Amino acid sequence: QNVRCKTGTLSCHPSSVSDLPQWSFDGSSTSQAQGHDSDVLLKPVNFYRDPFFLGNSILVCETYAKDGTPHTTNKRYSCDRIMERVMDEENSEFVIEQEYTLLDYDGHPFCWPKSAYPGQQGPYYCAVGATNVYGRQISEAHYKGCL
Repeated sequence: QNVRCKTGTLSCHPSSVSDLPQWSFDGSSTSQAQGHDSDVLLKPVNFYRDPFFLGNSILVCETYAKDGTPHTTNKRYSCDRIMERVMDEENSEFVIEQEYTLLDYDGHPFCWPKSAYPGQQGPYYCAVGATNVYGRQISEAHYKGCL
């Protein structure tokens, strides 16, 4: 699943979710819906300070099918239901481990040789240093934004 984004501008900063509009996008363009029934709804369920745009920017929506059910790609909905069930349990935790590979425009891993593989993962796995890790600034910025 590719990450998607749709950006809009509001006339004022919302004070509650009810101040936010519901909108949609063409899901057939993202392979999230069939062409004959292509709307994917963006439903505001909460809003959070956007750690990447900063300022008054916020993150808002979950995706829903046209019939109002959570879209199959809407993993936040399922996660929220689970968290509601265990919210009152003592010592409950929610942990996310996020692993990803940065790809260059041509689809090859970022800074890998174009016609070969780099050496064994030993010096690269969980590494630091300009000779072993490429794009570290991107992954660190992403990590700080998630915090």
